Amino acid sequence: MTDTQKSYSSFESILNTLRASLESSEGDVVFVGIDGFGASGKSTLADHLAAEISDCSIVRIDDFGDWSPHLDWSSSTFPEQVVERLRSRKSIRQTRYDWNTDTMGDWFEISPADVVIVEGISALRRDLRDFWNLSVWVDCPSETRIERGIWRDGEHMRHKWIYEWMPGEKRYSEEHSPKEFADFVFDGSCRQSEISI
Repeated sequence: MTDTQKSYSSFESILNTLRASLESSEGDVVFVGIDGFGASGKSTLADHLAAEISDCSIVRIDDFGDWSPHLDWSSSTFPEQVVERLRSRKSIRQTRYDWNTDTMGDWFEISPADVVIVEGISALRRDLRDFWNLSVWVDCPSETRIERGIWRDGEHMRHKWIYEWMPGEKRYSEEHSPKEFADFVFDGSCRQSEISI
């Protein structure tokens, strides 16, 4: 579907579809994939959705440190390490990737839940998107994303943002067309107070 054919979806419409998927799941775990470029608002959308679901866990792809210039997950163990374990109602415990130091940091745990939201750039790449019952692409202008990213990560990360991460995101988008395969496209440039129903 082209950009002109797919308009922005409201938070309420995404949430209602998620609730409908949960009601018809017959006890199976419902997976939600949320993709979008850096600082587009993926985490904020995931947090707001999770707040409306009584039994929900969030998986943040950034914590697993599979970054490469091409966002190449082809050899990743993410499906087995994360998706299949949570589908089987098993918890995950591992060290978190530290983006500032490019090392593995503190330990964290993800508990199994009725709904699992997987958010992060590359969530809708070809070898992951079929896992999701519901998928969302979060759209946001590059100027807003850079402003948010520098505010969050610090001025010292500007070079990496502009010359490494953003070109990598562009290559990923051209190769995998994640937006075109999303069930919903959400406007991530809206303020946090505008997201909730």
